[in-house]
Amino acid sequence: MRDQQRKFNQTAVLTMYPAVVLMNEQAGKLSDLIKDRCAAAHTKKRQMRMLANTEKLQFYLQAAYDHFTRDLTTPFDFVKEMLRHSPVSRNFEGNILNLALLINDSPAHPLLRNDAEQIFRAMGPMIASCVMLDAVRQKLPGESLQFLIMPEFLN
Repeated sequence: MRDQQRKFNQTAVLTMYPAVVLMNEQAGKLSDLIKDRCAAAHTKKRQMRMLANTEKLQFYLQAAYDHFTRDLTTPFDFVKEMLRHSPVSRNFEGNILNLALLINDSPAHPLLRNDAEQIFRAMGPMIASCVMLDAVRQKLPGESLQFLIMPEFLN
């Protein structure tokens, strides 16, 4: 009887061992994926100058907590939360940014969603027209191209 029990235990250990190894491998892969995604998010936030300092971190944590107590399925949007508490100024640049954000959120423009470069390419002619109209209204001296082409972009 003991011999059969020992054989059973050895068999059980052998059949469970690959499952444990597989689980550990999957946990390691998941951990690596989470680390990679966190590093990518950190890099993107640094590029967008949106890294939270100690003062902003508490604000975002509270806003995220409030968000997830109301809705667990929708991701927390840091950009919308930032704009809600520090709105864009109402000057020309701010109005262009607001328009770009509205285009991004619009269901009428699915190809432009989350593609800032394409949004601003689509807005380029309208922005250039606004700049030229303002230059004509103010009777600014100089050639028309100097209002549209900045020297730092010529390189």
